[in-house]
Amino acid sequence: MGTRPAQDPLFWCNWLSWILFSVAVFVAESAKPLTENFFHRILHVTVSKYWDKGLLRVCWVFLILTLVVSIYGLLLSSRRLRRKGDRLSVSLILVTIAAIGIMFLIP
Repeated sequence: MGTRPAQDPLFWCNWLSWILFSVAVFVAESAKPLTENFFHRILHVTVSKYWDKGLLRVCWVFLILTLVVSIYGLLLSSRRLRRKGDRLSVSLILVTIAAIGIMFLIP
């Protein structure tokens, strides 16, 4: 019999990688400059047009942690491909590709 999902290291790698990736996306969204709207124009408030570099560094840290956890999970998953029903985790592949893609998009 297999291990319970809560004891399986791949289970925790999947969850941790998606949580880290979600935090990185949230931080990147917070670092984005505000868009000027009607109230800014009426009240003559200047809006910054630059990304918050400190938050972008935090986002990079979370993306690197996401890559480390997801690559560890993929390596762990590839070592378990001995049985007929074993396969690589699609979730870990997707989060790895998404993290690499966002790292190229961040200015």
